[in-house]
Parts: sequence; C-alpha cells; structure tokens
Amino acid sequence: MRHIITPPLQLNCDIALLGDTHLGTVFCNELAIAGAIDWIASKPNRYFCFMGDAIEAIVPDDKRFQADAVSEPFPERQAKYVVKMFWPIRKKGLVWLLGNHEERLKHIANYARYIADGLGIPYGTWAAKVLVRGKHRSYFKMFLKHSIRSSLTSMAKDYDQRLANMKATLKMQLREHAGDCMLMAVGHAHRILVADPIRKMVMMSDEEHKQLQQQYLVPHEWGEEYIDHDLRWYGVTGSFLKQYVEGLDGYAERAGYDPLEIGYLVAEVRGGKLRNLRPVVL
Repeated sequence: MRHIITPPLQLNCDIALLGDTHLGTVFCNELAIAGAIDWIASKPNRYFCFMGDAIEAIVPDDKRFQADAVSEPFPERQAKYVVKMFWPIRKKGLVWLLGNHEERLKHIANYARYIADGLGIPYGTWAAKVLVRGKHRSYFKMFLKHSIRSSLTSMAKDYDQRLANMKATLKMQLREHAGDCMLMAVGHAHRILVADPIRKMVMMSDEEHKQLQQQYLVPHEWGEEYIDHDLRWYGVTGSFLKQYVEGLDGYAERAGYDPLEIGYLVAEVRGGKLRNLRPVVL
C-alpha cells in the first residue's frame, strides 16, 4: 500500500474512479474508454484515479489465453498503448493502481508501474490511501484497492436482496482497512455498485437534559478521527470489458456470467466535501 497526497484540487471538482480497461483484447470497449477520457478532459476540475487491470496481460502459456480474442498479443505494447490513450489527461491522474492481470506478469515486469511512470501519475501499488486536499486545507481521505478477497455475488432470488447482500459484503471486506476514510472503493469485479452512507438517528438531550430530541449522525469531513463504517461511501468501480463480441465466445460467456454494466464512478466534491458517489453507465 502507498499513501498518496493529491495536488491542490478545486473546492468543487469531480474525481472519476475507473479501471479494468483490459486493453489488448477485442472484448475491450475502447469507444467507452475514449468517452470517459473525453469527459475528464473537458473541464479543468475533473480528475481520475485508475483502479488497476489496465491491460489484458494474458500471454500464450496462460490457460486463459484465447488466440482469436487478442487485439495486441504483447503486454509491453499493450502498456504503451495505454500510455498513449491516457496521455491527454495525464496531469489529471491522482493515483494508478496495480491489477491482478498486470500482477500475473510480475516475474517479467511491473506493467502498472511502467504505465504510471510513463504518464507521470503516482503509482499506488495494489491499494492506496489517498488524501484529497485543496489549496488551503485537506478535504477527505479515500481508500482505493484493486480487489477484495470475497466474490461480489449473491444467490438471493430477489434482485433488491441481491444488491443488498453485495453491498453488505463490500462494506464488510473494506471497513477495517482504514477507519478515517470517507470513501472506500475497489475495482476488479466488473460491476458498478454504490453503498451510500446510512442515515442513522440517535436520541440526544438538550443542554439542560430535560428534552430528548432526535438527531442524525454525520461523518467527519476531515481529521484523524474514526468515521463510523456506516457513514462512509463504498463503491465498485465498473469496467470497460464487453460481455459479447459477434462471432466469438469469450471467457465470461463460457463461464455463464451475467452481463454487467460498462462504466465507472464519479466522486462529486462540493465545497471541499464529498457529497455524492455517482454511477456513470456507458
């Protein structure tokens, strides 16, 4: 893990949390990636954090290798292509994480670090704790990680219950890793998922202890204080990998995975405070 401090950001800004682009396979939706890059580039107060798995990084001796699904077979060329693609927004990158696809080739090279260094973006390893700050003060902290150990799936028959189960798993797997982070997010699952802070009511008495009043817990926006795990934002940051390509049977199709949304998340910062974690579906 690395601790990252951002350059001074505007009081009102947006931070895109995106990753799992898997450049190098024909299942990669490059048009959607280009759209996300254009959105980030279009305004000066938009930034991004990359969540890992930038490249497919599957070579012929890997059991997952599929010759007819490869658009670029060499991982180094895949990495160079990522640098070229993200070059226009390189100065807006806050952190670049390592994913399991790049990690699989760690005996050859650290392609995630290669990409981060090529773009001049801080390399965050597998997980990073990011202090988001402005010109005159710090805003909040984020804990970003490529993946969690549990699979984000549920066999509940009701769709709402499945979502609730997955959100609970996400929170359980992340909450103990950093007690002072307003936002905790992972990539890898190729799913867009947001768990909002819970509105918790407590009963408090007035100054004279005569009248009980209902109040609602609010998280600390900044500081070393512990933030209750139910008062944080949690997210899974989507992907840019298509389920189906005409004429091919990809791994996800053969494995029977459900089609998932392509997109990413946007952390909306207003007045230096994290106000929303918004899904963007492409």
